[in-house]
Amino acid sequence: MKKIYIFLIAMFLCALSNAQLQKGTILVEGDIGFDGAHYSDQFDAYYDDQYDVDAKYSAIYLNPKFGYFTSESLVLGIGILYRYEKEYRNYQNFNYDITDIRKEKEYLLQLNPYLTKYSKLGENIYFTSTVDLYAGFGKSRSTYEDIEKESNILELQISARPGIIYFISDNWALSGSIGQIYYNYRVEKPDTNYDFSENVKNVHNQYRLDFSLNDFYVGIIYYFTKNN
Repeated sequence: MKKIYIFLIAMFLCALSNAQLQKGTILVEGDIGFDGAHYSDQFDAYYDDQYDVDAKYSAIYLNPKFGYFTSESLVLGIGILYRYEKEYRNYQNFNYDITDIRKEKEYLLQLNPYLTKYSKLGENIYFTSTVDLYAGFGKSRSTYEDIEKESNILELQISARPGIIYFISDNWALSGSIGQIYYNYRVEKPDTNYDFSENVKNVHNQYRLDFSLNDFYVGIIYYFTKNN
């Protein structure tokens, strides 16, 4: 994290351009990320059973975007989000020498229309306000004791986030953002291959307001101006 701060400060101190936004400019941007975790724990279950759990989690997402300046300060864009997650958990019961292995995988593909408002703060610095919409489908698969279960996913989300854009040349810029506010609606329905799946579904509604450094990210944007 310290390296990111040093990098951003250096870019702010070194003004390399005099960027001028104009109607008709096309931009290309995007996010790519990876997350991983590995943890071990012990817990007590019923009848004084003791379990030792070993778990691994990993996720990757890709979100390329294309935008168009409908005015000098307003961008209308579209993106595609792909997210893939997997988790492995190994439960071991010491009292009965029993081992349970559970595996879960999930992928999601969403369309991402968005709207960004640019407000100039300085020579090459802009404050941005972005509203994102996400809508798409996916599938999850879980395996437990050699039994596989698949579910179909519908996920909708709307979010708003502030950001900073800094131009390091006439066509290249760095983007940064901390936190967001969003609402997420998700429906999971078991595949029809299962007898118990008829009229069964899980609905999740999630709200979040977070402006902590945990949601900090840096991206790169390229602008196709009329002078290119």
